[in-house]
Amino acid sequence: MFKKVKNILLKIKIEIIVFICYFILLIIIRIIIPNSWILWSLGYESDNEFYYMMAEDITCIFDRIIISPFCYRILEPFLIYILPFDIKLSFTLIGFISYFLIGIMLYLTLRIHFNKIYSILGLILFIIYIECTNNFLYVEFAAVYNVDPLTYLFFICCFYAILKRNKILYAIFLFLGVLTKECILFTIPVFFLYDYYRNYNKFKIKNGIKSFLKNSKYILPAIFSFLLLRLIVIPLPIPEHYVWYMGYHETDYMSFEFFLMMINREIDMFKGDGFSWYIFGAWGILPIFCLFNNTEDIWKWVRIYGIFICCAYIQLIIGKTYFRARFLYVAYYPIIYLSVLGIKRINDLIGNYIQKSKNQIYIIGIKKKKKDFHNNFLFFYIVIVFMIVYYYLFITGVIIIIASLLSFQIVYVFLNFNNMSSEFS
Repeated sequence: MFKKVKNILLKIKIEIIVFICYFILLIIIRIIIPNSWILWSLGYESDNEFYYMMAEDITCIFDRIIISPFCYRILEPFLIYILPFDIKLSFTLIGFISYFLIGIMLYLTLRIHFNKIYSILGLILFIIYIECTNNFLYVEFAAVYNVDPLTYLFFICCFYAILKRNKILYAIFLFLGVLTKECILFTIPVFFLYDYYRNYNKFKIKNGIKSFLKNSKYILPAIFSFLLLRLIVIPLPIPEHYVWYMGYHETDYMSFEFFLMMINREIDMFKGDGFSWYIFGAWGILPIFCLFNNTEDIWKWVRIYGIFICCAYIQLIIGKTYFRARFLYVAYYPIIYLSVLGIKRINDLIGNYIQKSKNQIYIIGIKKKKKDFHNNFLFFYIVIVFMIVYYYLFITGVIIIIASLLSFQIVYVFLNFNNMSSEFS
């Protein structure tokens, strides 16, 4: 038994080392970033205050003192309510554990389509370009009275279940996720489309209806709980001060005028630097790597994840907060997946080109040995990521990565060539 456990640990030793390092990084972040959020002196008028009130007494959701949609996000406040710890400590623990599990689940999800090295690369990209950005650090880690960490965890768990084609597991994660934050429902189109395109190559209405009817039972528990909460919990109307604080004065937030105001606000933001911010700022240089993918890969991605990404961006219109990038973080998995795929393609293209040159060298008379050209790249990818000083390098970061890939491939070829020359002599 001991030998069997030892063999398993040796087999996953790289993953253990990576997860330990990730755990230590989260501890360092938790120490550096102030673990507090000052509640507004004017009263309970932000999401943090409402979640705090619910954690103090979860039954307050029936007293019409929590505004919509915060009064429906009951799972984390309920867990904190029943935990025998201080509220602040409970929020911190759940947030920390959620972020740690996000790293593990992200790695396991990437492993469905990538090998070990590229999956670790995806986790590193997530840390560098998302978790270690100013917006993420000081909003997600500093605002401890929040449900975002648990929300992000349920998102990646849903993607894992979808890609593993485990429909019961997806139904469980979707049900728990909708009790945490309703945007988890954005994964439903991915669930249906991924299952459909695994069975059919082209979309046909007849096959689509058949697939929908077959799989709809897995989303019903989440849909029923979503609707039930909105029937039994009656929210407090948006207070005047809250509307004024967000810059909307006394406009009714449910009115058509309010919606038009939000649309115009988004247009004004995108006229400035909004476009570059929401395309690049929220994700670093990761979208650039997506451009290196095959057209076929991009089309597959658009078919399956396109509606999901659109839903994530639509939140920018209806969301009443200045920390708007956090709406997009729910879509981190497709961005990370396409980025890893793009970097893999760059590496393959460079490797194939140098492989051809290498073959020409071997024509001289050295017997070519067939080896896996992409083995043991762990150290190489870690060096690449740490060469990127900060996530805001954009094109410079892409050039650094491509140059690093090229340098490594050249060094690999000539070291291999010298070894083979020694053997030949």
